[in-house]
Amino acid sequence: MREQMQLNFLCSTVKQEVTGRVQGKIDFFVDCSALASPRFEGREGRELGTELYNVLNSVYCQGSTAVSNLNKLCIVEGKHCWLLNIDVVILECSAGSLYDIISLTVKAALSRTHIPLVEYDWESEEIHVVNDMSQSLQHWFDWLSCPLLVTVCKLGRSTGSSGHLVDATLEEESCSNAQLVFGVDPKGQVSGCRKYGSHSFSFSSVTAMLQVGCEVAEQLHGSLKYQLSLIPEKI
Repeated sequence: MREQMQLNFLCSTVKQEVTGRVQGKIDFFVDCSALASPRFEGREGRELGTELYNVLNSVYCQGSTAVSNLNKLCIVEGKHCWLLNIDVVILECSAGSLYDIISLTVKAALSRTHIPLVEYDWESEEIHVVNDMSQSLQHWFDWLSCPLLVTVCKLGRSTGSSGHLVDATLEEESCSNAQLVFGVDPKGQVSGCRKYGSHSFSFSSVTAMLQVGCEVAEQLHGSLKYQLSLIPEKI
């Protein structure tokens, strides 16, 4: 699934494989290519890719909703589960809100992922995949409950909403004192938070930024769901 926000271009793909785990797993890989932006060259690009991986892993693999979804990836309890490898490739990055757009591409990619039916032979303990994708599992994963990331930038010393900015450009991000990245699901529950920048936050400021993040996330969830409904599914 390819997405664009401002001047960011990204591509997310989901690959499936059967693994011998007690619980299903979602694994992420983020490729910050130097072709996307000169600031991704060398160590900086690798460190950013690792940090993006850590944020995605924390909001997608923790919390009650995430655990429920991971349990649905189980094929044979205690023996075999599905492993979803989600690869995110940053094709161009000349604007801000990188965390936000990555979470949109991941959720969009999951919404179009089909898990094939499998047949398990209890005698030989072998798994046979049904090649007919028209028989794929339709409700294998509650992708609608997956969170989105919202970056809220703090500007100046104001503690009110007037001092906070979302969907910031690179220039606006560089002028902000610090940023908070929230992982928020459609019900408004926060599944994770990361702070970037050297500026410290008061409790009232964090509360105000959290409110902004939740309000924006609610709009993004609704907008993404509507836009995806306009795209016909192909198996």
